[in-house]
Amino acid sequence: ATVSPNSLSPGKAPPREPLSAVAMTGFGTFVGMCSLIAVDMSFCTNTGKEVVVLIAPMAASAALIFGAPVAPVSQPRNVIGGHFISATFGALTYKLICAYPLLKPAGSAIAATGSVVLMMLAGCFHPPSAATGLLGVLGPDWVKESGLMYGVQAATGASVMVVSGLVINNLLQGKKYPTYW
Repeated sequence: ATVSPNSLSPGKAPPREPLSAVAMTGFGTFVGMCSLIAVDMSFCTNTGKEVVVLIAPMAASAALIFGAPVAPVSQPRNVIGGHFISATFGALTYKLICAYPLLKPAGSAIAATGSVVLMMLAGCFHPPSAATGLLGVLGPDWVKESGLMYGVQAATGASVMVVSGLVINNLLQGKKYPTYW
């Protein structure tokens, strides 16, 4: 007998989202990222430092907030808490372990792994935040040296994304976001 992919899994893939939902998700992501980049540019103007390092994990957060707003990983506690915990842990990992060049590979793995474990223990698991923790070790020097301030910056960026999600999801898409705080 021939084995087809459908015979290996008992369920079927869910139907595709309607084009209107896809367009609103794209619009929400656009607004969220524009808002985040505006805050980033303001920070850069005031400090001379670039926060652009956080843009990639925040884009992944935007995909969850606007594309899957009812998912547990998309809820404000998970988004903000996950980025704060991971950024702080990544920066502290750099200070304690990665300051020694020979330990940087292990420290990088510890930053990512520890971020995942700490988020799960704290009840605020948000997968994109693991990258935020890793950037605390592999990011530019100012990130590696900033310690707790990197956590505050990550939480601020995540808060901007959550507020964008509140506005776009509730007012324009008619979705209930968040489902819990």
